[in-house]
Amino acid sequence: MKLVFSTLLILVAAIAIVSAQNCKLNAYGKNYDFSKLANSTSWSVQDASKATYYFNICQTASKCTTINPQCSVCQQGPTDTQPKADCGHVNAIVNSLSNGVAGGYITYTGGSTCKSGTIVRSTQIQMMCTSGPTQILSATEISTCTFTIKLNSNLACPTQAATTTTTTSSSWNSTTGSPTSSSWNSTTTSSATGSPTTSSWNSTTGAPFTTDGTTTFSPTTTTTTSPSNGSVTTHTTTTSDDYLTTTNTVTTRVNYDSYVVINTTTVSSDTATFTITVTTIKSGEISNIVTTTTYTEGTSTTTDTQTQKKRLGLNISPEEIEPSKTNDSSSLKSNSLILIVISAFILLLSSF
Repeated sequence: MKLVFSTLLILVAAIAIVSAQNCKLNAYGKNYDFSKLANSTSWSVQDASKATYYFNICQTASKCTTINPQCSVCQQGPTDTQPKADCGHVNAIVNSLSNGVAGGYITYTGGSTCKSGTIVRSTQIQMMCTSGPTQILSATEISTCTFTIKLNSNLACPTQAATTTTTTSSSWNSTTGSPTSSSWNSTTTSSATGSPTTSSWNSTTGAPFTTDGTTTFSPTTTTTTSPSNGSVTTHTTTTSDDYLTTTNTVTTRVNYDSYVVINTTTVSSDTATFTITVTTIKSGEISNIVTTTTYTEGTSTTTDTQTQKKRLGLNISPEEIEPSKTNDSSSLKSNSLILIVISAFILLLSSF
């Protein structure tokens, strides 16, 4: 399952359908606004056959409106004096480029028909983020009446990174033995220090996020509380980049005769989430370790739970002792021999 999950995280790509008025996209944790690439009239490019394509980004192309008022891409043949073919309308679909490449592409559909009316023209415009000004690279008919136009531009680069929020639990209910909802937000631009409350003391110290390249780190936050029957400490760390967000939370609850440690790690992408939780419970002479893994993709969730029990001493109640199951032939033979000896002993006693 881990291999499938890793493959999904690498191949995942965000898809957004937007209106022609905003032309925005959020992909791989970054925000894009391709409307900045709109031309006041039209962009143009020639293909290998010398046909000219007039197009625009997120709005109509003025050179094409004589064919259709909603036309965003049109084609003019090498011998034509004006555009004749509608190659797609402004009701665009905006997608992210594959493999995490910065930029995006727009698909214009609903153009005029070709090949005796059996195929509707469509155009994909690929916009790749570069450091220089806008440069139209090429136009290609990749299949019958389906066209691709490529361009480079610094206007195709993300405007800002998506915002990440980290919160930590800060108290424990000493009656029910479960956390309460008090929390602290560490995404502000200035540090903060927790203050005493009526039921617990919060020692959390905040700090702004730091960025190293394309990876964003949140500080490790620590919360210590003091309910009447023990203490609770929570550590939370969050890391995110263009592809994944990873959060690790360790909560420890200790009182005079027991402790509980809950270690949860969650790795998530745009479409899938993998969570593993290891809970260690020690009470008296018994220690239980419960491992739960959960994988969610869309509306589908797969969960697996395994429990490991450890006997730490001889003071174990009968209900806590699990029967031993085995198919070992030598063990079966040994058990049979014991039964025979016991039966013979009973017969010997009955003869007196």
